[in-house]
Order: sequence, then structure tokens, then C-alpha cells
Amino acid sequence: MNKIFEKINSLMKNDLSYKEISEQLIEIYYLIGKNLMGKTYQDAYKLEYQLREKYGLTIGFSKRNILNMIKFYEIYQNSNINKL
Repeated sequence: MNKIFEKINSLMKNDLSYKEISEQLIEIYYLIGKNLMGKTYQDAYKLEYQLREKYGLTIGFSKRNILNMIKFYEIYQNSNINKL
């Protein structure tokens, strides 16, 4: 999970273009899905709470979106994420 928080921290600190932000977000979504793959819904809810507490994120990291990130990882886990 620390890698996810490091990515979000770097994303929030840098002055990036829209393309770079999109690429970073895709990588964050992929990492979240990878870390939560095979875990319980409680783990997804816990991560949502941590993101809201740490970053004040009220959109983009809802329980539903986090579950979609797991599905995203399931679909693309054998793909090279950099080519997406």
C-alpha cells in the first residue's frame, strides 16, 4: 500500500500535464487493484477510508470505484501497463 500512497503524493506535488496525470492515475488504479486482488470487501472499504483521511479525496476513490479498480487489474494483469 505504501507504493500507492507514494504515487498519490508525487502526483499531488508535481506540476504535470493532463497526459502525465492520466498515466499516473492509470498506474495508481492498477496498483490498487493489484493490492486488493483476492482480498475482502472490508479491505476496499478500509482503503477508501484511508484515502479520504489522508488526502481528503471525496471523489474518484469510492467503494464502487475501488471495486472497479480490482476488475481493471483482473482484465489487464497480464498486460504491460505502460502500453495502456
